[in-house]
Amino acid sequence: MIVYSADPYSAGNGFAIYTNSGIDSAFRACDEGAADGRRTIGRIWWESVYAKVTLHAANGSGTCSEPYYVRLLSGTRVYVEACERQGASGADEKCRTTWDIVA
Repeated sequence: MIVYSADPYSAGNGFAIYTNSGIDSAFRACDEGAADGRRTIGRIWWESVYAKVTLHAANGSGTCSEPYYVRLLSGTRVYVEACERQGASGADEKCRTTWDIVA
C-alpha cells in the first residue's frame, strides 16, 4: 500500500508505504525525486483507534525514515498519508491519503 504526495517526481515528491502483510507490517516515509529542501511526512492510522503515527523522512531525496512496525489484525481498515513539509515544524502541504483493509 503506497501513497505519493501531490508533487510530481521532478518537483521532489515523497511517499508513504505500508507493507500490509499482516501482523508486524512495516510502515515508512520516503523522500524521492528532485532535491527540493522539503521532507516527506508519512502518517498511518487505523479503525477503531484513530491515534496517528507520524514519521519524517528528513535526510534528503532518496532516503526513508526508520520503519515503524504496526501490529494490526486481519480485516482492519488502515489509512496511509504522505505530505511534504518545509522543516520539522512547517505546515503539511501537498498531502494525499489512501486506505485499504489489512490482509
